[in-house]
Amino acid sequence: MPDIYIDTKTKLLEHRLARHIPWKIWTDEFHNQASSRELRYMEASHGTTKLKERASLEKAFICSLIGYKNGNANLTSIEKLLERGRLWRIADAKIGKYAAILGMTDLFDALWNSQYSRRTKAISVNMQSKLLKGDRSNRIGYTFLHTYCAKHGQMQFMQHLETLMTPKQKSQALTGESCLAYYQAAANGHRNIIDHLENSFSDQQQQAAITALNFAAFRGAIEHGHVHIVEHIASKLTPEQKIRAVQTENYEVYRSVAINHELPMLRYLESILPDAEKRAAIEANDFESIRRASSSSDDTDLKSAASRLEDSVSLHNDMLSQLTELKLMEARLLREQGFFNQKTTKTDSAQTSEIQFRK
Repeated sequence: MPDIYIDTKTKLLEHRLARHIPWKIWTDEFHNQASSRELRYMEASHGTTKLKERASLEKAFICSLIGYKNGNANLTSIEKLLERGRLWRIADAKIGKYAAILGMTDLFDALWNSQYSRRTKAISVNMQSKLLKGDRSNRIGYTFLHTYCAKHGQMQFMQHLETLMTPKQKSQALTGESCLAYYQAAANGHRNIIDHLENSFSDQQQQAAITALNFAAFRGAIEHGHVHIVEHIASKLTPEQKIRAVQTENYEVYRSVAINHELPMLRYLESILPDAEKRAAIEANDFESIRRASSSSDDTDLKSAASRLEDSVSLHNDMLSQLTELKLMEARLLREQGFFNQKTTKTDSAQTSEIQFRK
């Protein structure tokens, strides 16, 4: 059973072993928790503790890979790591994924060059075809592997993977799943990946990546505070396209930024929105930006918090008056009942149409 739960980057960096796990992998693969036994597989002397649960084996295998990368594992070769994965019955799709997110081209090559049947333990399977062939149910194939690299910033692995693809496969990987690799690179702040993808795009693919799913890459960079990515993509958009992006899902990106008190991004949104659009953004969903930002603040005075949000976007002085006493009472009551989370990146009321990349 997990005995370690870590929900912030700061706490992760303070843990003796967990600090070696990249934050994105900790949240996506470990779901912010692990057991001490799993983490000890990063060390050379992890003992002979047997793990039985599937999730526990997968976490321990990732720890083994990280330990190997750090030179601390008791496995002396990639082949032995691959052997351990198969002994623990880790799916080939998962091993390929872990190689991609950790940037382990040597592990991927060992898997790529192997031909193995779990049932007969004999050479019988064309692994290369299996790894590149699309399989949505197992999240395997060149599009998914390409996107894993973009999400985790693994440039070297991405370039290596592209040498194994046919030109048609590479083209499909660039734009597959509605240009998901481009979105993930933008949302996670990997400018080097953005540049690499754009250099590989045709003009038509470039336009498709920027406009896909109502400018999802632009919105993702804004929501996660990646200023350098926002400025880069914004340089490729018209003023009208920027406004349309912010208007998506009834100003969802505006609410997300406001709720998380990202004032620099609020000011940026102010700079690209006409006055009428600023007013519409803050009024959207029954003034949800003010209510949720206020409820998640440390201020005890709701009006003070709402006023601060008003000041951050330079709204007219009469803006707060539009938030009636009834709305103030409603927000205060909901806050007292614990309705609001302390920090969120998506509002409860919005239903996003963009594809979220999950394992």
